[in-house]
Amino acid sequence: MKRITDIDEGTIRRIDWQTLVPPTILFRAFSRTFKPTFLFLGSVLAALCATSTGFRPYSGTLELCGDVWLPYDSEFASLLTYCFPYFTPFQITRDGEGPLLFWQGALIGLVVAAWFALAFSRSTVVRLTSSARSSTLASSLFALKKFRSLILPGLLPLGALFALWVCAFAALKLGALGQIAAPLFAGAFLLLGALFLITALAFPFAVTAIATENSDCFDATSRGISYVTQRFLFLIMYAFFSAILTCVGFVVVELLAELSLVLYESAYGAVLDGRWVMFWRMTLILLPIVYACCSCVVYANAIYIALRRSVDGTPYDSCVLDLQGRKPRQLSQILHDVKGAPVVAGTEDAPSSESDESKE
Repeated sequence: MKRITDIDEGTIRRIDWQTLVPPTILFRAFSRTFKPTFLFLGSVLAALCATSTGFRPYSGTLELCGDVWLPYDSEFASLLTYCFPYFTPFQITRDGEGPLLFWQGALIGLVVAAWFALAFSRSTVVRLTSSARSSTLASSLFALKKFRSLILPGLLPLGALFALWVCAFAALKLGALGQIAAPLFAGAFLLLGALFLITALAFPFAVTAIATENSDCFDATSRGISYVTQRFLFLIMYAFFSAILTCVGFVVVELLAELSLVLYESAYGAVLDGRWVMFWRMTLILLPIVYACCSCVVYANAIYIALRRSVDGTPYDSCVLDLQGRKPRQLSQILHDVKGAPVVAGTEDAPSSESDESKE
């Protein structure tokens, strides 16, 4: 048998694992979840939102920490507080604020979180798909400019949820007529529930579409819904691996946050009730939660890129918006020579338009 030889000797070959095995993009995205500037910015914004809605760091004894989130007499709670005394849920409590203030702060927090997700998506996708960089400031300004495109993708799942509530309210208030029309209400519940699920899953992809494609609200919504419905099994598989990587990163950040809290409380033990001391302590406490949210944003970006390649066949390096602000290329003007044959403008044989007019 003739020996196989390399006809292109000296050519460096490599295996493109990202193209061959698309889920490997999730491992590339793992390092992007630890971006310090966005983690710090997200922790500060989360601390501001939490303190404005009545949450504060818990300053009591550890024996009472179980009374905040877990039953006081729970042995499991006692074991957790003993093993992980600085675990995030044991460090947060809430004052008795009015519900109006809580919902106002929660609404403002959702708006800020949407803007933060768009800015973080902008920075993440640029690094995942190209060698360029988008700074925190540039990404934040981009998110402010394109934030209105998030209104429609964000309102769709809220609208489906409100329609579900209206159907349930109508079924209860119609009495006997509502009981007779129970099959119709059941079908409406299934339809609206599926619509809510699809639009809720499509929202993160709509955010990524805006960050990468400079899409408007309608194009971003259609892209998100298309990728969710056409590759739902792929989405489930990618989400499974993303959840595992998120748990790994969360454990790392949680351990670092607990160590930082130990050092922080040892340094400010005498003034832990100070206003600013409590605020910066709140940022350390919320850091693992912020990391989990940032991780969801990063992996949503990575899954969007993988699904877009699967659905549209778009290469990874073509999924990023042009950062240099160049205008798109336009087709060259086609002129005609003396004999009427078409000639592309800019070539040596192409006559100018003025000479054509003079000849005519």
